[in-house]
Amino acid sequence: MKRLIAFCFIAMLLQACKPELPEIPADVMPMEQMKVILADVHMADALAETKAQGGANERDLSQQYLVQILKNRKVTMEEFKRSYDFYQNTPVLNDMLYEDVLTELSTRNAHVSK
Repeated sequence: MKRLIAFCFIAMLLQACKPELPEIPADVMPMEQMKVILADVHMADALAETKAQGGANERDLSQQYLVQILKNRKVTMEEFKRSYDFYQNTPVLNDMLYEDVLTELSTRNAHVSK
């Protein structure tokens, strides 16, 4: 009986220690969707940087790529900015999001390298 009480106490203690994640508002893109878009954006920024070495305007290219990415993903600039701002201002979710973005980029890189 003492073991059962101790087990229940430890289980309650561990449950209480789990941090609760902030709720994602309905008007903010889910993390999975944002992850894919941000991975696209990072790849596009790398391409813009490469083309800028040949004389192209990196800022203009990055903006053009962003517009095209959002169009392809059927997301408005307003939706993207609202979601981006939310994640930037919610550190625990932003950290989780960028861990996923890095994993996504690594996965894409592994596919290209094959």
